[in-house]
Amino acid sequence: MARWSFSSSRLGNDPEVGPGGVVAATQLRMVRMIAFVRAGTAGFVYVPLISWNRLDRPWLALALAIAATVHSAWFVWWALRVKTPDDPVLVWTDVAVAIVFMLVGSRAAPEFARNLLMTPLVPYSLVTSAVLGFGLRWGRAPAFAVLGLMVTWVVSLLPDIGQKLGSDLLGFVMWYVIGALIGREMLNLAHRADDASARAEESQRLLAQRAIHDDLLPVIERVAQGGDLGEPLSKAARRAAFLGRAYLGDRRKGGVPAFEGRISDIVDNAVNLGSLVEHELRVAADPPPRIAEACAAAVAEALNNVRRHAGEGVIARLYVESGPDWVLATVWDDGRGFDPKKVAPGLGFTGAYAAVRALGGECTIAAYPGEGTKVTVHWEAAEDGEAGADA
Repeated sequence: MARWSFSSSRLGNDPEVGPGGVVAATQLRMVRMIAFVRAGTAGFVYVPLISWNRLDRPWLALALAIAATVHSAWFVWWALRVKTPDDPVLVWTDVAVAIVFMLVGSRAAPEFARNLLMTPLVPYSLVTSAVLGFGLRWGRAPAFAVLGLMVTWVVSLLPDIGQKLGSDLLGFVMWYVIGALIGREMLNLAHRADDASARAEESQRLLAQRAIHDDLLPVIERVAQGGDLGEPLSKAARRAAFLGRAYLGDRRKGGVPAFEGRISDIVDNAVNLGSLVEHELRVAADPPPRIAEACAAAVAEALNNVRRHAGEGVIARLYVESGPDWVLATVWDDGRGFDPKKVAPGLGFTGAYAAVRALGGECTIAAYPGEGTKVTVHWEAAEDGEAGADA
């Protein structure tokens, strides 16, 4: 679990934010671009229908135009679904459809007038080369695919071969090359932007940590030493100093506190049982062992009650902070709630919560029908010690 993060068991990541977000957003824009081109060129397939009476199989040309429209609609839908131009299904389906369209569609025209039908199909067919360039860029597979498209185009025109054939074949190559170059440049810029963003975030983080460590913590720790400011303010300052050093990773007494691991295990267990849990842990240091165990048991009981009584799909929210002489844990939800005056105390009240109270802590429950429930567990060492918590 990341330190000092607000975690959720069902977080969904937006592809355009976070680490690598610029690259993901660029890929989405690239696939949108090629999808718009694919949809726009579908209209060219209807042009041969103007010469209906000059076609050998006009109904085949009409079927081809309708199929092209359906394919373009699917292409746009799938492209916006996968959000990346290098999706294998998107690329190779388009290649297969283009080959079938060329071979079958050309049969609608007389043998020595196939350019009549195929010339309007050029823009629609060339888009497949652009799909290969944007999606797969450089490599043997896309190069052989472009070669296959060129061979298919020649076979489709036979025997109506003319000077225009060279221009058509060059178009397949150029659309592929241009697509690959544009795709490469866009992604290179996106990667550089992501790297620059990551460096800037790291720089800001280091500046913040340095400011806390060099400027803020010395003041807080000076206040924590007491003096004329009073014990309550000194306690608050000591707590702030512990939390600040935990944020900086300066625990001074070892690694991750055992209490943090115990709470994390409780959260994992709740999630495994079907609960939805959002949690934030600010464990600066371990409280005394008996206190830690009692408070952890109370947290587990509160999460269990959310799962059992709050209602299906309700999110349990947990906040925990602790130091060597304090614990504060809060569990709340927006579920069914209840009227405390009408509900008899259960095992949670008499067991886990009572154990915290027996050690000098507090467990409070705030609830109202239809407005959820909030459980707060709090313990703070007395001025003269823990009152037997370590015994």
